[in-house]
Amino acid sequence: MQIQSSVVVFAPTSVPSDIFHQCVRFLNERDANLLILQFLSLKSFHAYGLTCKIAYLMAKRYLRVHYNIDQSLSVFIPIADIAYFRNAQQATGTLIGGSFVLQFFTRITYKMSDIDLYVHQFFADELMNALCAIGCQCSLPPTKLTALVYSPFTNQVVNFLSPTDRDIQVIVTYCRPIQAIFAYHSSGLTLHGSIIDAHILRSAAVMNFLSGWYVYSLYGDETLDEGLSMYLCPDGGDQHGAKSKYERRGWITVADRQEANTLAIFSPLPHLVGDEITWVIKLDSSTVRGVHGYRDPFIRDACWMLSVADSGHSYISTL
Repeated sequence: MQIQSSVVVFAPTSVPSDIFHQCVRFLNERDANLLILQFLSLKSFHAYGLTCKIAYLMAKRYLRVHYNIDQSLSVFIPIADIAYFRNAQQATGTLIGGSFVLQFFTRITYKMSDIDLYVHQFFADELMNALCAIGCQCSLPPTKLTALVYSPFTNQVVNFLSPTDRDIQVIVTYCRPIQAIFAYHSSGLTLHGSIIDAHILRSAAVMNFLSGWYVYSLYGDETLDEGLSMYLCPDGGDQHGAKSKYERRGWITVADRQEANTLAIFSPLPHLVGDEITWVIKLDSSTVRGVHGYRDPFIRDACWMLSVADSGHSYISTL
């Protein structure tokens, strides 16, 4: 077992220490399994569940309880209104991005973090009306300047305060929300023929998003199992702030392109969302009236690859 600050990595083939064995002797079988499960990464749950029937049932139950999207959303949305919100999310094709999804995957909570909702401008009014219906209040007027920080394909960003006093940002896009999320991690950003020089460092650790049916991590192995973060940015920019933030949260910095090249997952190869390197969890939609078994076709046909600028900086390009 390796513990890297707040990021916990468990290797299924590793041998527990004598101290761990002594602790388990004083626990019953159920408690012993729960003790182990709380230290497992998502990738290790499958391997652990194959060890015996009891471990399989305990792992299945643990996943159902601790990867509960309704519970995660309850920080922002009153429990009684979560089904209504999720129906609106499915109906509008809204994607949730940012640190909210990272917290869902890692089971780690960041105090006072907000939630980002990416929605196409055609469905924006429907989503914002749904937020108002459950008691969210518009806290700041939409601004174009703020929108450009997120993506050149962003129309506006509308800020809401939820009934639980947490910030919700509705990011209204010109294009499909998945394209706007990719553009956020791009280097050469163009809007109406103009280059946007957004000197902001982005971490591969937040290349995760959540649809109405599934949650995706594009760099699952490195981000969630190895605790690594590669940084993507245009030329220049303040790199210290973003790096220090994710280092405080437990991620190890992949310092340069040469180091990243030693990791197969960070190689400049084309990928599809939902391919073999993507981590995907199907969300429980039993409380939602939407179409079940939906396969996110407008997300999973999105093709992207990691590219390298002449300066050596890495960025995401769509294909």
